[in-house]
Amino acid sequence: MVVHRGEDLPVTALTNNTYEYSLSFFDTAGPSDSSAVFQEGNYSLKRFCWAARGAARYQEETREGAVAYAFGLLDQVAVERTMWRIVYDAGRGRVHFQTKSDPTVRTVDLGWFDLSCEQPVQILDMSQAGSGDLSAAFVDYTYEANFEMVKKSFKGTSFLSHLSDEVLDYIARVPESMECVSKSVEE
Repeated sequence: MVVHRGEDLPVTALTNNTYEYSLSFFDTAGPSDSSAVFQEGNYSLKRFCWAARGAARYQEETREGAVAYAFGLLDQVAVERTMWRIVYDAGRGRVHFQTKSDPTVRTVDLGWFDLSCEQPVQILDMSQAGSGDLSAAFVDYTYEANFEMVKKSFKGTSFLSHLSDEVLDYIARVPESMECVSKSVEE
């Protein structure tokens, strides 16, 4: 995993290519859609440019305004396959999301959770109905619940729907192979 922050994060956007590749394309394409390299670039790289330019245009007024602006920007760069949109409000420790099936903005307050290793892992089916703060809707992780979410997601995605239940089983078991390690952010 590669983490960018501060001066190592000149553009606050990410699409389906590596950050380095997208940033190189952004620098080469320039500030408008009319450059030759932009015309020849793939759609993911174009979405990166549009998101980067939109983020750069933002003028901070309020956090609520920032969340609404971010969702508006995500709407502009979405494609037909976009299944969800997520906005992280790191300053408040909140995650806001919408799904393709329900555009209602829902929120998870990370302060609600005890993130120590002694507590059970919790999960949320993002496609479930609800509005507002869904922090209390999380349930304890089970393989069975995770397998059902993985199966529902993959079977509902045209280019993944062909995968066998054996492959989905393997994917659904990945969380069980991970060990909880408590570390502070500074470490």
